[in-house]
Amino acid sequence: MDIVDYARYAGALLFTLGLLGLGFLVLRRFGPHLGATMTDARARRVNIVESRLIDARRRLVVIRFGDREHLVLLGASGEQLIASETAPSQDESVSISGETAPAQPGRSDES
Repeated sequence: MDIVDYARYAGALLFTLGLLGLGFLVLRRFGPHLGATMTDARARRVNIVESRLIDARRRLVVIRFGDREHLVLLGASGEQLIASETAPSQDESVSISGETAPAQPGRSDES
């Protein structure tokens, strides 16, 4: 082996590392969803509204699907639907105590 072969190997190694680096920069810039259509959060049909840990093996999850909300118990033994009801509209804010939240500033509820 002479110096020309070593230079060719080093060049091929640098070219390969350069391609890997370029691919890394492209993935870092555009993210792992390259080519996927980005959907708006408002256009999604299924949302996790809230999730609470019950214990080490079980979790309660409120899932909104369309105009319905479902309370689901997730655990090691499986899933169980606890309750299902019509979801409150987006402009109806309800606090934890069940009272209607105050109106937004600049908005009059009186007609």
